[in-house]
Amino acid sequence: VYENRTAVTAGNGNGNGNGNGNGNGNGNGPEKKIEHHGLDTEYPAFVGADKLHRLAIDGTGVTIAVLDTGVWTDGNQIEQGVAQNGHGQDRILAQYNAISDVETAGSILAQLLSAPDVATDLSGHGTHVSSVAASSYKAKMKGNTRLYNGVAPNADLVVVNSFDDDGVGNYLDVIRGLDWVVSNKDRYGIRVLNLSFSAEPISFYWDDPLN
Repeated sequence: VYENRTAVTAGNGNGNGNGNGNGNGNGNGPEKKIEHHGLDTEYPAFVGADKLHRLAIDGTGVTIAVLDTGVWTDGNQIEQGVAQNGHGQDRILAQYNAISDVETAGSILAQLLSAPDVATDLSGHGTHVSSVAASSYKAKMKGNTRLYNGVAPNADLVVVNSFDDDGVGNYLDVIRGLDWVVSNKDRYGIRVLNLSFSAEPISFYWDDPLN
């Protein structure tokens, strides 16, 4: 019934004003001015996570599942700030491709060598979202301290791919990805699930399977 219904990642839709549409929304509430030094760490500062980092509250012990377009790779290279935490440890616990129904677990670099098509993100949206949530890159200087680019730089990650290279998916692939996350939440310690996509309403919200 729902196979032909489409959803698009947040950077590809026509949303209004909340940043979930054309990727240029203005958000809600007063604008917060961020002082920039070199590369931005704007996201942690917007939500006050930079202050939590100084208290060693940095996502340690929490796993974030990102249901999106995957993680960017190129040959045996990967976005290092996503693949590794702030201690340089591999932190992508598993990947699940809901489109092809393929699951992989273990070292992300080993996966790239053995199954490079599983971990890929030609759209870039999934990598962007994962970076906002958990990038371990340190770029911005505050005094003598280098600040993290991600909100939870030491969180673990589970990557769920339900959208294609254009950031477009259907209800079945999204729901398959959601079912996988729920079924594996205890296995991987998933406490946060990120869903940055939208779809045109075509039914009452109480009839919509994604609600």
